[in-house]
Amino acid sequence: MYEKIKEKYYWKNMFEDIKAYAKTCNSCQKRGKSDKKNELFLIKNKYIIVAIDYFTKWPEAKATEKDNAETVTEFMRKLYADMDIRRK
Repeated sequence: MYEKIKEKYYWKNMFEDIKAYAKTCNSCQKRGKSDKKNELFLIKNKYIIVAIDYFTKWPEAKATEKDNAETVTEFMRKLYADMDIRRK
């Protein structure tokens, strides 16, 4: 609770005030302190290719493992093929 509040507010003895409030707050007592850490998943796709249609401003994006010309070329070919289908 303190971490969230300190992002936007500050006052003297803020930590102690928040701690005292949390001890008397029914919702805080029911919820309890969360010591659980969020699990970080490793993702293969390290890069994102983004293209935006100049006229319509329509964005297209693809997450990819590689940042090479072959990957970009494949992305552009699929993009042009999809655009051709949409126009028909």
